[in-house]
Amino acid sequence: MKALVTPSYGPLDQLVVTDVPDPRPGPGELLVQVEAAGLNPLDGALVTGAMRAKRPVEHPFVVGMDAAGVVKAVGEGVTGYEIGDAVVAYTHFHPSTIAEYTTVAVGPNVAKRPTGLDAVRGAALPATSLTAECIMAAAEAGAGRTILIIGATGGVGSFTVQLAAQAGLRVLAAVTPADADYVRSLGAHDVIDYTSTDPVKEAQRLAGGRLDVVLDLVNRGPALLDTADAVKDGGRLLSALMGPETFERDITVVYVRMSAPEGKLQSLAERVAAGTLSVEVAATYPLGRVEVEDLVLDQIDRVLLHHVDVLVHPLLEGRRRRVSQVHARPQRRPRGARAGHRPDGHRRPDGHRQPERPAARRPGQPEQVPVHRRHR
Repeated sequence: MKALVTPSYGPLDQLVVTDVPDPRPGPGELLVQVEAAGLNPLDGALVTGAMRAKRPVEHPFVVGMDAAGVVKAVGEGVTGYEIGDAVVAYTHFHPSTIAEYTTVAVGPNVAKRPTGLDAVRGAALPATSLTAECIMAAAEAGAGRTILIIGATGGVGSFTVQLAAQAGLRVLAAVTPADADYVRSLGAHDVIDYTSTDPVKEAQRLAGGRLDVVLDLVNRGPALLDTADAVKDGGRLLSALMGPETFERDITVVYVRMSAPEGKLQSLAERVAAGTLSVEVAATYPLGRVEVEDLVLDQIDRVLLHHVDVLVHPLLEGRRRRVSQVHARPQRRPRGARAGHRPDGHRRPDGHRQPERPAARRPGQPEQVPVHRRHR
């Protein structure tokens, strides 16, 4: 089968689309024919070896942890799934989704894909939405509380805006003016233009004081000390990145890590299918040609070096989709953000190349690579 592979730890330009042996499901596993797959920040660290001490991988290494597809075989002892079932999955400790086939263990990291949820949006769902759910659990905030979200239009941020608003929280989102209508459509009550004002100070002005919860998906390390100024005494500062171990003020700091409680991925998939949660996909790209390697290199490089929330979703099989362009815009850096960051969770590329029409594919070979990317 075709897959996106790195032969060893090292520079990102080693990535190549090549042939690898077809996987076989072990006991308790599903063999999934991949229709769409995802690229997350952890993938870049696994490719380069930055996570080697904690997460070693075997080479050749097939990249990717998020996928949507169809069950083609079931391993010994599997119940609840049959050949032909449409699923979404997060392979977690066994990456290999940017490929024609992958395997996933039956459990909380896989769910049946309901009618109304296509493969592309399904592949954009697992890691980002589950992380957002973990953030909401860590917030421990009920209706009527106020939350500031820095990184509101990234993959995790856009889900968190929706979940927080639906839980009855007042959501303040730091974004560019171009993204204001978008985050309002997700449920944000107040929008802060970080290009013209300090989001920490403006959030306190809008809230009439410091806030109950602040989520920073952009800054890490000492930069979080600036963000903490927006949190009231006894409040909570949340981050999906690492930061200082101690803070001078009486606040609770939680560095959130993703987990998958039983049934949560299924619930999220059903909410997206029902239209109560939104997933936006900007473009699709094909696997199996040189251009896709360039695309993935660009996305992984920005994920790894700038810690943004970018998802690249390869392998949509079926009709071609219209490709949306992403244009570069000059921007002003907010307080506490490092060069190359946006408080809405993305670093814009220097430019964008419109993908060419893919070459002819052999029967059964997946065709498109959707890119889950906010925003215009």
